[in-house]
Amino acid sequence: DRPKPDVGRTYRFTPTRHDDLTVKQVYALGDASSYFSSPQTISAIIQNSGFHTQTYVPVILDVFGETPFADTQYISSLAFRENARVTFSAFSPSGSGASVIKVTVGDDDNRSDNAISQQQRISDLELNYSLQEPATGAIGFLSGVQGIYYAKYPVNGSVMVTSVNAFIADHPASIGKSVFGMVLNASGTVVARSENYIIQESDLNGWHSFSFSTPPVLENTAFYAGFGMTSSLTEYAALAVQDENPIRPGTYYKSLITGSGLQPMDTLTFTNRFMIGATLVGTAPFSGPATGDTTICAFGTANIFLEEFTGFITWQTSPDGLSDWQAVENEPSSTPSSYTTPPLTASAYYRAAVFQPGSGVAFSNSGFVEVVPTTPVIEAS
Repeated sequence: DRPKPDVGRTYRFTPTRHDDLTVKQVYALGDASSYFSSPQTISAIIQNSGFHTQTYVPVILDVFGETPFADTQYISSLAFRENARVTFSAFSPSGSGASVIKVTVGDDDNRSDNAISQQQRISDLELNYSLQEPATGAIGFLSGVQGIYYAKYPVNGSVMVTSVNAFIADHPASIGKSVFGMVLNASGTVVARSENYIIQESDLNGWHSFSFSTPPVLENTAFYAGFGMTSSLTEYAALAVQDENPIRPGTYYKSLITGSGLQPMDTLTFTNRFMIGATLVGTAPFSGPATGDTTICAFGTANIFLEEFTGFITWQTSPDGLSDWQAVENEPSSTPSSYTTPPLTASAYYRAAVFQPGSGVAFSNSGFVEVVPTTPVIEAS
């Protein structure tokens, strides 16, 4: 009674198993800043695809790269066709380069869906949810309608957003259309807008950066990186997207062309990741006074504090306070406002080097820690 499948089409029927857990989606940054994305959290959607209810389900995160990391979280109970979002412990990758993120559940009746791996690129200044994979579609507005799509990013530290970066879809109808970049602060207020840009044929299927003449300053907050499309008599879809199902909540938004009327995308019907990112730069570094212990007993430790600062701190030491400054234990991407020396047998100078990526280094005053009494030398007589 029904037509046969067209020639060359194959249908595969997969049975539902009794015990079958599925890693359905991983939520992580595709591009992470080692400074301003740290600490970052990764989460995943786990689905029970099997008939049997699963209890005390271990979900394992492994990060392979310059900064290896592992964590295991547990789902107390998961019924048939139920989803659970698992959030792993925060971690802080360092250095630069590529890491591999892998989320795994245990063996069951169907091992083909028990893990998802994806790459994350670590750099100083880039933020993006997009993966190093081709676009899977495009999105725009109807003819005569204009608006802005956004990706929301958290940042740690004091930064300026120098540009919003959008992947222009391979959609010929977009050629000649005017688009722009925009930034909203955490309250949804417009803080930066680029000039309008007319899409060229050479822009299709590639990234385009929308820079700001006055980059907005943000500190320990979140912001919305927006890609705006002006109205046209013909419908066009200029923004490329990638598959993400279900989409991560509280991440993808849209608004009117003015930036007002901000609202989240529908997490039930929208199943795409916006290919919108941002480039950051640190604000000017600032170092206040370094204070602390100035005199200690031999083999004791000294505590030093930096009272005010903007940036990322590396504590340094020097034997004379003039040259040969050497970094001590703290990583440059951390922000320890205090430092405890190891047990000392000789006096030394200490200072804080406050670094902001793209904006240089500011040094605090140097503090002298005197070790008394001096270690005696005993000679035979």
